Amino acid sequence: MLPADGARLQAYRGGRDGRLLTVAEVAQELAVCTATVYKLVARGELGAVRVLNAIRVRREDLNTYTAKGRSGF
Repeated sequence: MLPADGARLQAYRGGRDGRLLTVAEVAQELAVCTATVYKLVARGELGAVRVLNAIRVRREDLNTYTAKGRSGF
């Protein structure tokens, strides 16, 4: 069933094997805690998508974030 406004769902491909990364996986790669990842997403510094009640990060968004050389977690 499509939304009333005709919007379509968009498919995302994320991790190395085409899946989206979990917050725990992102935290491990950045060497920070999961709370820090949630804060980065909330501040809009790290792109993410919400899948039901979970936050997932595309590999491209993580690469963009790290390429900017962000610090000050």
